[in-house]
Amino acid sequence: MNLGTWRIVILAALVAFGAVILSNGFSGGPVAAPPTGPPGPTGPTGDPTGTQTPEPPPPEGQVDGVAVAVFNGTGTVGLAADVTIVLQDAGYTIGQDATDAPNKGVRGTTVYFRGGPDAAQNEANAQLLADDQFGGAKVRRINPGFADLVKADTDLVIVLGQDQIPA
Repeated sequence: MNLGTWRIVILAALVAFGAVILSNGFSGGPVAAPPTGPPGPTGPTGDPTGTQTPEPPPPEGQVDGVAVAVFNGTGTVGLAADVTIVLQDAGYTIGQDATDAPNKGVRGTTVYFRGGPDAAQNEANAQLLADDQFGGAKVRRINPGFADLVKADTDLVIVLGQDQIPA
């Protein structure tokens, strides 16, 4: 072989060696060989033992795909933000940042829903949210003046009252 051919062979070997190192992520340990033959039976979660791992149930009262906004109707600083985190951790979609309600001194929490063609579904979602997350809070249709403070794609609005202040 001439010098040019040797260079190509060495370069190809270095490229192959580099590819092996990169594919193993610099693990430094032995590389397991891929399984041979047809795959064995697996469970619904891909578990090779065939055992089933159940899906976790959704949080109680969760309404998938329904965007909510939380307004603080009390003088307690950060209450709306705290409740927003709880709802988000429970799997709810947050439609906008938590903020103060236009009026303070609200006694009881109210869950408002949008009217329009989806009013019946929105009301049902509001009732579910009120019952499961806010101890049976009142449910009302959102009035047009308040609706201007809420993003158009937000379905439910929670105005927190004194009843939600931790003891």
